[in-house]
This record gives sequence, C-alpha cells and structure tokens, in this order.
Amino acid sequence: MARTVYERDTDALFAAALLRPDFSNLFLKQISPETEAQIRYVERQSQHIDHTGTIDLDVHLSDRMRLLIENKIDAGYSITRDGVPHTPRIRSRERLPC
Repeated sequence: MARTVYERDTDALFAAALLRPDFSNLFLKQISPETEAQIRYVERQSQHIDHTGTIDLDVHLSDRMRLLIENKIDAGYSITRDGVPHTPRIRSRERLPC
C-alpha cells in the first residue's frame, strides 16, 4: 500500500528546498528574472492577518517582499488517501466547456 502523503509533509519538503541557495536562486529567477532578492526565511502555517486560516508557506525575501504559497496536495483532484487517483472525475472535468 502506498504511503499517505500529507500537506504538512510536502510543506516541510518545500520549505527545506527553499532554504537551499541552489534551489531558491532558481525558484526566484523563475518568478522574476530581474530579482536580486534572496530568501531570508520561510514560515510554515503562519496565521493570515485579519482573517481566519493559515498560509501554508510564507516566504520572506531580502527586499521585504513576501511570497504566500498555498499547497494543494490534499485537494479533491489529487490521489485519495487510499492511493487511488481521481482520474474519472478529472476526465469528466476536462470535457466540460469553459
């Protein structure tokens, strides 16, 4: 049986990767090729300001900008907790007119 992967697991993986200079430089250049900013730190599950809920990954940059990343690993279109893909549902959505 497949190991269950939770959002907290992928959040930890992404946070660790974002703190590695080789990965973070590539990541930031994909977002903004002109940026000179560096990632200062990454908060996991930080509280929204004036709102309920949390931000999965709150990335603080050296230029005082922040990237708020919402991880959707547990979304309805992902693999079920039993390890079964939702392919019939995905296929039916693909056929819907836009």
